[in-house]
Amino acid sequence: MDLDKDNKYGDYQTDYYEEKLEQPPTPPQINTNALEKFSPVNGNKLYEKFNEAFSWMPLAAIVGEKIFCVHGGISPKLASWNDISNIPRPLLEVTDNELATDLLFSDPLDYDIVHIPKNKPNFETNYLRQKSVLFNEPSVDEFCKEFNIKLIIRSHTYVPFGYRFFADRKLITIFSSSGYRDQRKNNSTDTGVSTDCTSNLSISSRGPMGSEAGLSSQILKY
Repeated sequence: MDLDKDNKYGDYQTDYYEEKLEQPPTPPQINTNALEKFSPVNGNKLYEKFNEAFSWMPLAAIVGEKIFCVHGGISPKLASWNDISNIPRPLLEVTDNELATDLLFSDPLDYDIVHIPKNKPNFETNYLRQKSVLFNEPSVDEFCKEFNIKLIIRSHTYVPFGYRFFADRKLITIFSSSGYRDQRKNNSTDTGVSTDCTSNLSISSRGPMGSEAGLSSQILKY
């Protein structure tokens, strides 16, 4: 069994779903979005089971009380951590909840694409995805100050070099699939924090298709 955008989820999840689906293990497949076609009956059953599991999964995490991890980004609807805890579960239709939609689909704006004033926090409609919001650098500054966060780690966006900083390194976008969809010669990046979750962020980047070419790493202090 394989999931979209590489096997980045770990052995535990692989074994769990294989056991639930009563399928024998298969070797990991890299950069394969679909391994096998299923009949409409089996395909729908799998689709429903995956969505059921996803509906209970966490939408964000806080590491070491200073790193905010999220798939999409921040939201104007987020006033306290309790707002995330209070999102109704199971969450079957993400777009029915504005905060959940933003946590999964919001993006830092690209000033080369759209202009949003930089001098104050601002959110604009995310016309690129037709849902959620775009947020500017002052919005990140304000969020980090109000929630006492040093760094936001998010993904959700293809970046050619595997990672991209935003808002004076208060936010980093991580893309963990190298050679994405086989036609893009992009790097991938993985991150890690120090064991006490309080000091360092490590960034390891690999070349296209996970090759050693272009392998690099750096340590950032927060």
